[in-house]
Amino acid sequence: GNGEHVKGAVHGALFTLVSMCAIYNICAWAARRESHLAANGAIYSLMAAYEAFQVVHHFLRSPS
Repeated sequence: GNGEHVKGAVHGALFTLVSMCAIYNICAWAARRESHLAANGAIYSLMAAYEAFQVVHHFLRSPS
């Protein structure tokens, strides 16, 4: 496809952002044990996994 490196870079930036959100929420949950923080940590972790998949997908499709 066209612009696979750019698409991969955008997903890489999103991976960084949602990973930071996941880490924050998991640490906050460990300190305060509020249920919404656990839910946020789980959701952000799933989003990080999806973004990591997208990064790999775009870079495997890019011409060498």
